[in-house]
Amino acid sequence: MFNIINSWNTYKNEINFAEFKKHQSFANMFWYFETTMLHSLIREIKPTKIIEFGCHKGFTSYVILNALKINNIKSELFSFDIIPDSEYLNCNNNVSRKLITGDLRDSALNFMNECDFVFIDADHTFELGQWYCQQIFPFLESGVIIVSHDWEESAALTHESYALKTLGIDTK
Repeated sequence: MFNIINSWNTYKNEINFAEFKKHQSFANMFWYFETTMLHSLIREIKPTKIIEFGCHKGFTSYVILNALKINNIKSELFSFDIIPDSEYLNCNNNVSRKLITGDLRDSALNFMNECDFVFIDADHTFELGQWYCQQIFPFLESGVIIVSHDWEESAALTHESYALKTLGIDTK
C-alpha cells in the first residue's frame, strides 16, 4: 500500500527547484507540497501512461516528466491544453510526451486506453467536471489513479467540485 509520508521523505529531495526556475514561464501556481506530492506519487506508483488535463505553461508536466525520467521505465505523458504554451518541454529516451491542443473533449477519449494515472487541472467548470464523470471516468480501468488540483479553493472552482461529488461514478 502507498505510504504518503514515506514517499514524501524518500522523494522530496529529488526535485530540483533550481532547474524549474530556469524556465521563466513557470508561475507559482503549484506549491512546494503539491509539487513534492505529485512527484512522489509518480515515483512510487510508476505509471507508464499518464493523461494530464490542463498543463498551461508546463510546470506540472515538468514535475511529471522529471519523476518519470528518474523512474527510468518506458512511459508516456499526454498533456491536453487549450493553448500550446508548454510545447518546448523535452523528454529523455524512456519518456515520450505529446501535447494535444484545443478543446480536450474533442480528442481525449482517443488516448484513454491503458492509461494508469490521470492528473486534472483544466477549466474548473461544472460542465467540464460533468464531462469527466460521464465521458472519462466510466472508461478507466480499475486501479487508475486520478489526482485533481485546486477544485475547492474558491467559489468559482466549487462548480467543478460539485459535479464530481454529485456525478462521480465508482468505476469498480
